Amino acid sequence: MNRNLTEEEELLVNQISKEELLADNIEIAREVRLSGSMEELRAFQFIQKRLESFGLKAEIEFDDAYISIPIQSKLEVNGEIIDSITHSMSKDLNNEELSAECIYLQNLNENSLRFVKNKIAIYDSIAIPDIVKQFEDSGAAGIIFINGPNTHEMIVSRIWGSPSVRDKDLLPKIPVISINNKNGEKLLDLLKIASFKVNISTEVCSRWMKIPRLIAEIRGDYETDHFVLLCGHVDSWHYGAMDNGSANALMLQVVKVLALNKTKWKRNVRIAFWSGHSHGRYAGSAAYCDKNWEDLSENGVMHFYVDSVGGKGANIFVDSNAMAETEDIAIDVIGRLTNQSFVGKRYSRSADQSFWGTGIPSLYMGMAEQELSHDPAYKNVQKLFAGTRGGGFGWWWHTVEDTIDKIDSDVLRKDCEIYLLSLYKVLTDNIIPINPLKAVEEIHKHIRDYQQKGKDIADLSLSLNRIDEIEKKLRSVLEIKEWLESDSEHSRLFNDFLLNISKLLVPINYVGGSKFEHDLASTTVPIPSLAMINHYTSDLKDEDFYLLQTAIRRQVNFLNYELKKVIREIDIFKEILVEVLE
Repeated sequence: MNRNLTEEEELLVNQISKEELLADNIEIAREVRLSGSMEELRAFQFIQKRLESFGLKAEIEFDDAYISIPIQSKLEVNGEIIDSITHSMSKDLNNEELSAECIYLQNLNENSLRFVKNKIAIYDSIAIPDIVKQFEDSGAAGIIFINGPNTHEMIVSRIWGSPSVRDKDLLPKIPVISINNKNGEKLLDLLKIASFKVNISTEVCSRWMKIPRLIAEIRGDYETDHFVLLCGHVDSWHYGAMDNGSANALMLQVVKVLALNKTKWKRNVRIAFWSGHSHGRYAGSAAYCDKNWEDLSENGVMHFYVDSVGGKGANIFVDSNAMAETEDIAIDVIGRLTNQSFVGKRYSRSADQSFWGTGIPSLYMGMAEQELSHDPAYKNVQKLFAGTRGGGFGWWWHTVEDTIDKIDSDVLRKDCEIYLLSLYKVLTDNIIPINPLKAVEEIHKHIRDYQQKGKDIADLSLSLNRIDEIEKKLRSVLEIKEWLESDSEHSRLFNDFLLNISKLLVPINYVGGSKFEHDLASTTVPIPSLAMINHYTSDLKDEDFYLLQTAIRRQVNFLNYELKKVIREIDIFKEILVEVLE
C-alpha cells in the first residue's frame, strides 16, 4: 500500500480485523442501553469479556450518579395529539398538563425574548441547554423545539456530571419537548391564523442511581506510572449503533492490537468505558475524575476520546477536535492515512471532556464526518458539529434511526487505523509528542484579541508581557529537543517538563472556574477566565461599568499568576538543563 506508512505501522494496521469491528459493533448495539439499565450492563459485560480475551484485567465498578430518563410526552393542539418527545433533565410535570398560549420565535435576542413570559415558546433547533436556559430566564412556561425531519434525543441540563449543593438549582425548571418539521409546520400554520393554546405534559424519571464504569490498563515494558487515556461511553439513545456502539468496537480493536505490540512503549495505556454520558451529562467520566484527580493530573499524558465513528457516507477526516498542543499528531497521521490535510477544531464543552482541570491535553472526539450538506435532515445537526469541511455526524445521530445499517465497515476501519497509529505514536515516542509552543501561541493570540476588545475596561499589558516571555523562553528550550531525545535520562527530564507545563497551559486555555470543579456544559470561549470581557460594550453605564471592571480585574490577576507559574516552570527546567550540560 502506498500510504507513506513505515513497515512497523503497516504491520499494526494489518492486525485490525474489519470483521471483528463489525461483529463487536453488532453485539454491543443489540439492545437499547439506557444509563444504569440491565441492557447497558450486559453491554459492559460483553466488553469486559472481550478485554479479558486480550489478556487484560478489566474491572466493572459502580458510581452514584444523577440520571434522567425521558419516558414520554404529550402535545395536544385543538384536541389533536401531535407526536413529540421530551428530554433528559427536562422538568417532569408529574402527570399534570401545562396549558398556555404559544409563541414562535424566529430569532433569539433580547427583544424577542421579552414576549415569551408565561407562554410556551416554539423554536427551530435541536434542544440545546443554553437555549433552554435563555427561555427559562425570560419566563417561558415551556419550550417546543422543532428539530428537523427527525426528532433528536438530547439532555437539556448545563450541569456537568451529577449535581452538587453548589449547582443543583441550575437544573431546568420548565418542561421541554421536541417535534419534527412536519408537526412544526402544523403549529406554525395555525399561528398564522390566530394565537392559540397548547397542552403539554412530560414524564421524566430523574433520580440518583448506580451506573457502571469499566477500567482496564495495559502496562508497557518501560517502568512508569504515566498513561495515555482512551475513553468512550457505552450508554445510548435507542440502539446507538454509531453512537456509541461503533466507538466501543473501535476501542476494543485498538486495544487488541496494542496489547500485541507493547515492547517499544514508553508509557502505559488506560482504557475507560463510561455510563451516564447521554442521560447524566457525562456523569461517569466526571465521577471518575473526581475520585482520581491526583492520579490523572500527575500521570495522565493525553486523552483520546472516541464517539460516533464509522458512519455511512462519512469521508471527511480533517475536522475532528484537537488541542493546539496535540494537533501535530493528527496532521501527521491523518495526512498519511487519508491524503487529507487536517484542520481540526477547538473542543467545545462536550464529549466527556471531564479532565481539563487535571491538565491532560486531549486529541479527537470522533473521526470521519459527513460532507457539508443542504439537506434539511442535516441542518440542525450541522449547527452543532460543522467545521471547515465536515458536516458532523449523520442525520440519524440521537434518533431511532441510529441502527447498524448506518455503519460502513470500511469507514470504521479507517477511523480505527487513525486512532491506532495516533495512540501508538504517543505511547512509543521517546519524547511525548506534545507541542506546548502551539498552545502558547494560541493563548497569546487570544489575549491580544481580548485586549483589543476590552482595551477601555481591562489592562492586559502584564498578561501580554508574560505570554511573550513564555513564548521566547519556550522556543529556546525546544531548540535542543532533538539533542535531549537521544538520551533516555534527558528524555525523561524533558517529558516531565512537558507534562508539568501542560498541567498549567490546558486549564489556562480551557477552564473557567476551579480546576477541581467542572465548568458548565455550555458555550465556551478561549481563556474562559477572561470571558467577562465579552460583556463589555461602550454604552455601559457607570455602575455597570465599575462592577464589570472589578470582576475582570480579579480574573486578570488570576491569569497573570497562572502565567507566572508557567515562567517559573520553564526557568526551573532551564536550571536543570544547565546542570545536565555541565
